[in-house]
Amino acid sequence: MSDSYLQFSEKLYLQNKKHKAWFEENLVVCDPDKDHTKNPLKPLYDTLVEEEFPCFAWEMESDGLWVYSEENAMVHHVALVVQEFFKAFSLHNRSFSVPWALTCSRPVLSEFGGGAFFVTSKKIEYFDTSDWICKKAESFRKSLKK
Repeated sequence: MSDSYLQFSEKLYLQNKKHKAWFEENLVVCDPDKDHTKNPLKPLYDTLVEEEFPCFAWEMESDGLWVYSEENAMVHHVALVVQEFFKAFSLHNRSFSVPWALTCSRPVLSEFGGGAFFVTSKKIEYFDTSDWICKKAESFRKSLKK
């Protein structure tokens, strides 16, 4: 038996105190006993009701928001939160990306991989190494039939 991990560590550089305050005020674990009706992330809390939200670690630093995972996280939560931040401040000229690693506590076949996302105020794109490998293998098999 082995333990599997999804790990990443990136920083979203923030331009001013208003940007920092937005995260500090809104990036809170959804406590059912608190009123979150004015929280711009509430629709995400509601949509992802089956998941702990946000399911990633974060710390506010002097120059930005550090997002990371020591063991496991939901990378799509990071992408969704950052996209909402970009929308809230009309930051259509900003982007953010996070590469991640899928690792394992011991060498187990097919248990390693990774991916990345690229987010703007309008779009989130994901890349997965397993998908890429499958597409390359299929393309190779087709080229052999020619």
